[in-house]
Amino acid sequence: MCGLPLKILIVIASSALLWFGYAGLKDGQVRVKGGRTIRKEDSPFNYWMSVGVYFAAGCGGLLYAFFVA
Repeated sequence: MCGLPLKILIVIASSALLWFGYAGLKDGQVRVKGGRTIRKEDSPFNYWMSVGVYFAAGCGGLLYAFFVA
């Protein structure tokens, strides 16, 4: 469906999203839009929601690149 350069770009972007989620779990804080930092202790719901979005988007992108595209 899409060319090889687009698949490579999707894999790189998805890997970056997975890395941001992993770094958020490791450090206990995650960066969101606008450069703000959400700490786990300050706002647990927003923290876990952001980490979940990073992992879901990263895994979804990888699955799309490998199986659909």
